[in-house]
Amino acid sequence: IALLETLPNALGQSLSRSMDRRAAGITFVSHDLQTRFNRVLGRAPKGVQTVIPMGITRPPMDPAFLERINQVAGDRPIVATLGRMVVIKGLDTLLEALVDRPDVLWVAAGSGPERSRLIETAGQRGVSLYAPGQIGPAEREALLSAATVFVQHSRAVGKRQEGCPVALSEALAAGTPSIITSTGGMTSIGQRSGCYMVPSDDSRALRTGLDMLLDKPEKRAKMAAEHRAF
Repeated sequence: IALLETLPNALGQSLSRSMDRRAAGITFVSHDLQTRFNRVLGRAPKGVQTVIPMGITRPPMDPAFLERINQVAGDRPIVATLGRMVVIKGLDTLLEALVDRPDVLWVAAGSGPERSRLIETAGQRGVSLYAPGQIGPAEREALLSAATVFVQHSRAVGKRQEGCPVALSEALAAGTPSIITSTGGMTSIGQRSGCYMVPSDDSRALRTGLDMLLDKPEKRAKMAAEHRAF
């Protein structure tokens, strides 16, 4: 869809109408992506359109990984992130939001081109970061169980915006209180699932949300119930 949006209007419209005409149906992972496609389409769709987020599975958690995380954290609350470490995830904004909070451990699971720079910058800025690399489903469940707060930051990169990150669905299913950015398909998900939403690339707003949730267990409990219901 981002590609269709970057093409000249006539070409993007021609391709989208060809898809719409030839397909028995098109499924989108978020309402935002459906809206953007239909905007390029420029007319009422002829095929059936559905919106179904990508599915997830929840295996038993890995007790050894849970113990390792808790040992690293000690008595500190844990802020968790999951996923590929790339520019669109905006991990640099979260790092900035955690400066001057050595009492908080950030567990950033995943790998990617931004990982080395993230680790180096965290050391320079005094941010407590544990980056275990890519983890499996059982380890993911352990991390979400141990986490005090989950953060799904995302930013627009050109026309690219995230529709429905799988990691966010996994965190909501686990009932981990989640802070997300109001970008792409996450806006409607956040509104319906009780997430705390902040603007993209706003480290101050993200810090405010983190401070509030870390200090209010009753708020986290309410969010956890809303997440699981969603």
